[in-house]
Amino acid sequence: MKKTLILFTLVLCAICGNAQGQKGLRELGGSFWYSSESNDEWVHYLSTNVESKSERFAIRPKVGWFLNESSVLGLGLGYEFNKYTNHNDILKTNAFSINPYFRNYSKLSEKFYFTTTVNLTFSFKKGVTNDDTDYKSREYRLAVLPGISYFISEKFAIKTYFGALYYNYATVKVIEQEEEFKSKSNDFRLDFSMDSFGLGASYYF
Repeated sequence: MKKTLILFTLVLCAICGNAQGQKGLRELGGSFWYSSESNDEWVHYLSTNVESKSERFAIRPKVGWFLNESSVLGLGLGYEFNKYTNHNDILKTNAFSINPYFRNYSKLSEKFYFTTTVNLTFSFKKGVTNDDTDYKSREYRLAVLPGISYFISEKFAIKTYFGALYYNYATVKVIEQEEEFKSKSNDFRLDFSMDSFGLGASYYF
């Protein structure tokens, strides 16, 4: 955790630039999505086709305040629901997250800005299966996301981000028939795959 805070501080100190924001101006953004997927596959040891279904819903609003012409300090809150069904097994999970972030705008042209976003995310997930197995996890992530913002007007901007440098620490606890299993994981990664590309929009007021 100490390494995470040191990395967070160094990144903030290294970021600088100019943008069209004004002190006290606010930006509103976030994400919302729903997905549903179904598969029907042949399973050898059951000698039959098994249908699996997954359903996912998530909402993550964010609001930020301009500290000066180039820097935004913000906070995001998130909720996510997942339901996965495979043969006779059902897993439902609910997750909540808190996401303080810092974003810097560096002007490239009149409407284009290079952005650097530093995200610190704390998430808590709880799940249960149809056989009463409990699943709990906590996740802490520090991520640095480069991107581009294009201002359509003074109030609206389209945003993209590409790539990510992040550190992730997670703990998992599973309680099954009064037995408890715990695990921990650390992940440090630099990712420039297509999966790390994202698109969004923000409103300024």
